[in-house]
Parts: sequence; structure tokens; C-alpha cells
Amino acid sequence: MALDLATLALVVVLVNGIAGSAVMYAGRREGTANGLWLWGAALLVNGLQPLAFGFRFAGPQVPSIALSNALAALVLVLQWKAVARVRLDIVRAPGRLGTVLIPLSAGTAAVLLVRVEYVRNAFGSAVFCALAMAVLVATLRATSTDGHRTRGQQLVAIGTLLLIGVFLWRLFALLSALVGVATEAEVNAIHAGTYFGTLGTMLLQTLGIVLWHKELAVNQQHDLATHDALTGCLNRRALLEECARLLRAETRRARLFAILLFDLDYFKAVNDVYGHLAGDAVLREVANRLCAQLREGDRLARFGGEEFVMLVDDTSEAGALALADRLRASVADAPVVYDGRSIAITVSIGVYVASGHDPLPTIDDMLSASDRALYVAKARGRNCVELASP
Repeated sequence: MALDLATLALVVVLVNGIAGSAVMYAGRREGTANGLWLWGAALLVNGLQPLAFGFRFAGPQVPSIALSNALAALVLVLQWKAVARVRLDIVRAPGRLGTVLIPLSAGTAAVLLVRVEYVRNAFGSAVFCALAMAVLVATLRATSTDGHRTRGQQLVAIGTLLLIGVFLWRLFALLSALVGVATEAEVNAIHAGTYFGTLGTMLLQTLGIVLWHKELAVNQQHDLATHDALTGCLNRRALLEECARLLRAETRRARLFAILLFDLDYFKAVNDVYGHLAGDAVLREVANRLCAQLREGDRLARFGGEEFVMLVDDTSEAGALALADRLRASVADAPVVYDGRSIAITVSIGVYVASGHDPLPTIDDMLSASDRALYVAKARGRNCVELASP
């Protein structure tokens, strides 16, 4: 069945226009620099390509060729920028100058090759393929902080890979036509196949980018619900849930776990002398030093104003005490520097080790035991570790 090029072009315009407007509307609240808005803009630009292509049948050919190629390049540049918005800390994308120069260069190159149609189209396909590869690399690199890729991200990657396949097929078809004899119908079939292929792959990409942003929003809400905004540690609620999980697992295994309760010594004096902003800086730095000692499976939470709790999985009493003393030393050995001033800080630590009691103590019992040990450490002069008595 032959594909009617004019009808397919109209479908591309309508579908891209509707999808692009919807995606831009979905991203409007975050401003014009967020990924969804940029992706929607890419769809709208893609919808203009068939119109630019059609101009060559109603007027001068050169402006139409330049505009068609420039718009195609701009679509991919906007996709690249949209994907990079997810992780600007590790993914680089063209800036404003690049956003202008890349499409301008693509349009200019097409004009320079205007007299050799197959070479021009083949060169354009190679350029678009390279830009799509840049989108794919950016997509794969934009992983979450834990190194995982979401389902939406995977769909964007798959759609982009298929788009690269479309450009490679177009490049092969045009090169084959260059060395052979191609009829006008065969050339139209190449154009129609390109429109059809890019439309399908971009819709798959769009489904992925919308799902990706939804997953990011859900993850962000989860982080806000389970993490302390100041230090990035777990909050009290999340810690209690983790503790309950370990306590349930204790009935099915022989491994022990420990609770380490930290309290910053003389923290009120830090706020009084240096100010509350300095106190916040001290809390963040202490949290960073404690997190640096975490193993996989261990958890750290901010439990109160200047209190932290660490759950240490699969440890012994001796191991928990040794870890607690290393943590104490990591805090005490170097002052916290804030606004050019050095702030000496120490911590007292109460340690409780779950040791297979039958019946097992409750979460409140274990926290109370570690709290009593903490008070003993405070009474001993602070900056020390105390083990809770059974």
C-alpha cells in the first residue's frame, strides 16, 4: 500500500501540534526551562517540518530546504536539552548559542548541497543521526542519584534508539538511490517512511518523557516525606519504619543489629555564640561525616534537633562499639569551618545492640535503652561512647 505523502504530512502536523501543546501545558507550572516544556516545544517544531517541506512546491526551493533541515536539527537539540534538564549536574547540552548555531549550520549545509539532492538528504540524515545519538547518550547518563533508570527513562531511550534506526534506514536508502536509479515514487516512499517512522518513535519518546517526569515527581515527594530537609538524612518516621523492618527480620535470622544514638555536645552554645545558620552548617557537616561511614544496609536519621540515630545491620557488640568510636572521632578530630570561623564540635553516643532476646524488645524499649546509655556518656564528660546495659 502506497503512503500518500501529503496526507501523512498533515497527520504529522496535527499529531505533533496536539501532543506538543499538551506536553507544554503539562510543564507550564515549572516555567519555560523545564524538560517537559522543552520537549513540547520540540514536538511543535517537528510539526512545522512538513509545512516547511511543502513550501518548495509553492515557491523558491532554497529557503524551504534550509528551513526544513534547520527545523529537523532544532527538534533534536530541544530533545537533547529536555533530557539534560533531568540531571544538569552530569549531563551537558547545547546552550543558547548552540541551540541557534546547530540548526543554522544544518540549514546552511543543506543550501550548499542544494544541487545534489541525494547527497544533501544523505548528509542531513547523518547529521540528524548524530544528534539523536547525543540525545540517547544524554538519556542514558541522566540516571538517578542511586544509579537506577526509571521506566519512563527506558522508554525515551528505546524511542530514541528506534529514531536512530529510522535515520540510518533513510541514509542507507538515499545512498542506494544515489548509486542506482530511483524513480520519483521511490523517493516519495523514502520521505513517507521517514515521516511515518519519526512520528511513531517521537510518540514513544513523548510517552516516556511524560512518564519519566511523573516518576521523578513521585520520587521527589517520597524523599520529602522520608528525609530531613536540612541534612538529607532519613527523618524520624522513616527511621522507625526501618527499625520495625529490622526487628521483624530479627525473628527469621541470626544476624544482630545495633542502634547508635548521637547527641551533639553543647549544641545550644553553638547557636548562641555563632548563630542558627552556623548551627545548621554544623548539623549538615556532622551528618556528612556520619554518612561517610555508612555501609550498604545501614541507615542514618536525624531524630531530633541535634540528635541522630544510626541503624547498623549485621554487627556484633564489639563491632558496634568500634564503629561508634570511629564516628565519635570523625566528628571531634576536625572543627567545622563556617564563615571563616572554626567551630569545635563533639558527640556523645549511646549504643544498644539487639541480641536475640526472647521476646524481642520493642522499638521504644531499644531507643529508651540507647537514650539511657547516652545520658551516661554525657555524665562521664561527653565526647565518649557508652553501651546500653541489657
